[in-house]
Amino acid sequence: MLFGAALAVLGVLPAGPSPPVAGLQSLVVALATPLLLLSADLTVILKRTGSMLGAFVCGAMGTTLGALLGFWLVSVCGVVSYFLVHALHVLARYR
Repeated sequence: MLFGAALAVLGVLPAGPSPPVAGLQSLVVALATPLLLLSADLTVILKRTGSMLGAFVCGAMGTTLGALLGFWLVSVCGVVSYFLVHALHVLARYR
């Protein structure tokens, strides 16, 4: 951290993070904090979940693609605002 701060002071690195970096950093910190507090080992978690994790990821991706495809198909008909809200609702609820 000290090395990164020194590079920021010297102007090599930007002093403040860009919005995408700040968003990614907040996501990583939110995911890493419980794992560190519970002393969880990701390699053990991935080994024990096995094919269930793959099935969950496949289902989540299918739900996301289905909601986006449904929105695209409906928006071609010209009714956009209501169906966007509905597609996002389905995506958030059944993800």
